[in-house]
Amino acid sequence: MKKFILSLFVVFAMVLAVGCNHTPPVEYPYEVTPPEANDYDEPDTTEPIISPGRRPWFVELATEEFLRDYNTPVEFIEFDEEGYQRIAILPIIEMRDFRWMEIGIDTVNDNFVFYEANVLYSAGDLQPHTPFVVTWMEWGTMPHRGISFVDAHGERRYFTLGMNHAEGEEGAGSGMFMLNEFGRE
Repeated sequence: MKKFILSLFVVFAMVLAVGCNHTPPVEYPYEVTPPEANDYDEPDTTEPIISPGRRPWFVELATEEFLRDYNTPVEFIEFDEEGYQRIAILPIIEMRDFRWMEIGIDTVNDNFVFYEANVLYSAGDLQPHTPFVVTWMEWGTMPHRGISFVDAHGERRYFTLGMNHAEGEEGAGSGMFMLNEFGRE
């Protein structure tokens, strides 16, 4: 009986320790507000395409209210069951050879390394103000979906999609979602 109670206590302590893991908020040097349609000029290709003050996308819940101000969306409905969210990735610049992908994870020297495991949908060239709408649900803490595209400099860029868990802060997406770059080639 003592072993059983001790085992329950150890399991409870482990769950409590893992559940209390909190990432401190990150300050971002830019304001996050969805753009108005046609409110963004094409980028100067001599400048970096993605910088803290200039993101080429917004990520939002794909509500009718959000989508009504933009072009007809490109959609990939991977899951049709209840509980999945419809999200929209709204490019502000042209994203050539746009891909929605499954993210793979390996460990190298005790560090996580993300890679494109499987292309789930390819949209060709995704035009500015044409939302890419997908069904999505966060599964645990590791990213499992992401995007890649070829930018104006001809580089393929890779990003994981995840929830923004920083309380009261806006991440590298907009609001509750964020895209984090994990590679280029």
